[in-house]
Amino acid sequence: WLYSRNFSVRIRCLVQKFHKAETGDLNIYGPISGNDEVAELDRQFSHMLGKLDALIQKNYIRELENKEAQLKNLQLQINPHFLFNSLNAGAQLAMMENAEKTCIFLDKMADFFRYNVKKGLEDATIEDEIEAVENYIYIQNVRFAGEIQYEEDIDWAVTGQKMPSMILQPIVENAVRHGIREIGRQGKILLKVQAVEDGVRITVKDNGKGIEKER
Repeated sequence: WLYSRNFSVRIRCLVQKFHKAETGDLNIYGPISGNDEVAELDRQFSHMLGKLDALIQKNYIRELENKEAQLKNLQLQINPHFLFNSLNAGAQLAMMENAEKTCIFLDKMADFFRYNVKKGLEDATIEDEIEAVENYIYIQNVRFAGEIQYEEDIDWAVTGQKMPSMILQPIVENAVRHGIREIGRQGKILLKVQAVEDGVRITVKDNGKGIEKER
């Protein structure tokens, strides 16, 4: 009778743990003593709950990190929107004050930032990419007193084709920063777009410092 009673009490304790875990409460303390099957079942159950709790915590942390990344991404989008909206307002103000050059400069700046925000990872047309380069060159020439001589050789028949966005402007920017900046003469950049047999070839050339042939 004593053995039966002790066995029943321990079984009920284990069942209570099952019910408690079923409600979502995984903080179950007090192992069932003994070396029989009931105690072993309790140990395995507690071990399983520990693993489950760790997995839940890991997923919770991952979800928080994802939410934080989404929030940061939203903030990065909001700030450029605020910036180019402010630039548009500045352009309107400059136009009202008959400051035509300032108005054009602010318009180009707004278009440049709008393109960065709008396109992101989307594909663009070659024409879109060319316009982004033109805006960048215009902004740089205002900043640095027209030190860049920019030329285009464009086959406009192919500029409607798609390409990954934000490709050309960084290449041209590298040509400015690492090629023609501080060369002691006027820097020249040529952007060439031509149809070829297997698609479209886009070339960016500059008259800057250059690099070793091997590199």
